[in-house]
Amino acid sequence: MRARSTAVLAALAFGALPVVPAGAAPSPPAAPFPAYAYHRLDRVGAALARDPVFVDPDLAPWIGAADRRRVRAATAAAARALGTPVYVVVIPNPSDAESAGDDRAFLAELRDRTGRDGLYLIADTSGRVDAAGFRVPRDLSRDLETPSLDDPEPDFRRPFAGLADRLVRRLDRARNGAAVPPETTTGIESPPAFGHEDDLVPADGPEFRAPFLTGLLLAGPFGALVLYALWRIAAALVARRARPRSAVRSGGPVRPGARWLRRTARRDVAALRAALGADGGENRGLDFATGAYDAAQILLDDVADDRARAIDLVGVIVLARQGREALDRNVASPPPPCWINPLHGASAEHRRTDVGGRGRRALCGSCAKASTATLRSRVLHVPGPAGAQPHHDVPGLWRDAAYGARTPLSPLVLESLGVD
Repeated sequence: MRARSTAVLAALAFGALPVVPAGAAPSPPAAPFPAYAYHRLDRVGAALARDPVFVDPDLAPWIGAADRRRVRAATAAAARALGTPVYVVVIPNPSDAESAGDDRAFLAELRDRTGRDGLYLIADTSGRVDAAGFRVPRDLSRDLETPSLDDPEPDFRRPFAGLADRLVRRLDRARNGAAVPPETTTGIESPPAFGHEDDLVPADGPEFRAPFLTGLLLAGPFGALVLYALWRIAAALVARRARPRSAVRSGGPVRPGARWLRRTARRDVAALRAALGADGGENRGLDFATGAYDAAQILLDDVADDRARAIDLVGVIVLARQGREALDRNVASPPPPCWINPLHGASAEHRRTDVGGRGRRALCGSCAKASTATLRSRVLHVPGPAGAQPHHDVPGLWRDAAYGARTPLSPLVLESLGVD
């Protein structure tokens, strides 16, 4: 056992502090994006699973419903002619985004994230249309060059004027390309790794020589012991704080903290995203789940770290879990969550109660059999500026919709956020 512990400490010492030999040129970092950098890609990918034309809410005023119908029809025609999926994305792509402002890089990242091959078109705030093909059986070289005379550059003073026409023309050009074996033609020069633009050490930068290595060998084991001790202390504190202060067997704490709600919301949204990615497309719950994911992800981004919106984090958790429920049960519409505590999960039956307002309420299996006194003790309390309060006392769409028992949640949430 002692030998095993020594091996672990040695691994910690040399794993935590990598050694670069003297004179060696550093390699560019191959680190993945930070988790938050995938949010936009996941949101667009989920929307494209339902509709091949995605228009970001920020640009929606400049491409109206009639233009969208034209582009959608041209997209469907191109997909039939090419024999491969075709997607159109109209979205801002600033230089500080995950693709460093490179439109084709964004399309490549979107394809890698969704795993869906096909022809992708993108238009950003410049109004210029760009394209990338992934295993498309057509020669797309013309589409990866500068716009031709029949597809001129947009007017920089009015970048969205004629945008639908430019998209339709580009789709028509792709349809007329020469047939070739399925190929990938993106024309991308990879941008710097997101969040790591300044991490590269220049080739003529400082070297790590012998004195540094000697000090590392001496200080490494001691540093590893200190890190190991701190890790054990931190793990114990986290475990104690993560333990629900009051929970019922039907699941879910009665008085969760904002940190717990935020962590759980992120975890459940990620779980729904993974479930959508693994689904083969035949599930009857797919439409409900993709709508729930879209609403949950956008709402989670909108809430950010606002401590006054803990009730919205509860809503994110409900949306994500309902999406999973629809996929797991293979149903078009899953049951609403338990009214007493929406964190309990899906309801099992309806029962008349005066807890949180008189009437018939959707209750989970455990709460349906509990006494009124027990139900009152199980009511979810959410943190707020004035302290924790029963969730049904917080005004807003969650209470009005009874968490989906009265009104479907996804369209209601998207409408409240101004998303078409």
